[in-house]
Amino acid sequence: MEVIFYKTEQGDKPAGQFIKSIEDLKLRAKVIRSVKLLEKFG
Repeated sequence: MEVIFYKTEQGDKPAGQFIKSIEDLKLRAKVIRSVKLLEKFG
């Protein structure tokens, strides 16, 4: 399974931009891990 982020008509991906904007590295890692688990297990 693959997680596909929403993409605006202008080509922006708000969810991806949000994840990249998380300054707390531990929190960002948790979010990325959650997305990977969602990809793997749905």
